[in-house]
Amino acid sequence: MITARTSCNRNSETLWNYTLSVNPETEFAHNNLAIIARAQGNLGLALTHARVAVRIRPTYAEAFNNMGAILAGQGKMDEAVIQIKEAVRLKPEYIGAHSNLGAILSFQKKYDEAIPQYLGILHRNPNHENARFNLAIALMAQGRYAEAAPQYVEALRLNPTTPWRTIT
Repeated sequence: MITARTSCNRNSETLWNYTLSVNPETEFAHNNLAIIARAQGNLGLALTHARVAVRIRPTYAEAFNNMGAILAGQGKMDEAVIQIKEAVRLKPEYIGAHSNLGAILSFQKKYDEAIPQYLGILHRNPNHENARFNLAIALMAQGRYAEAAPQYVEALRLNPTTPWRTIT
């Protein structure tokens, strides 16, 4: 048994596949394999694993958020919004889901819906530079330059060297 576990720990993909061989209904293994497949660019496999994860546990906010990110990667923005809104409904304090939702809504030019997502993140974590940066972009897109400028300045103060990502 120790030898089997040692060989499974060579990498996380092997570990999660081994977990599924023991218990195919392990939702976190499916979600983690979805994350790995997404990182490898295999969005079809990633989506399959994410769907299985939420089928097994329909309250798994992280898997809904992950599914939304995968769908966004496939260009299916409306479907992505539905999944990420479910993640937010299930876990309102989930900053990553709010960030992804705001980013997708901004991509869709739905700034009136995106801005509250960023403001909600900043209410929970005023030092979230990605939310500040994305808020500044959304405000500028609406022509609200005076409100956007201090957000840019604060984002740069918080982290002057890290490039910001809009989908996590």
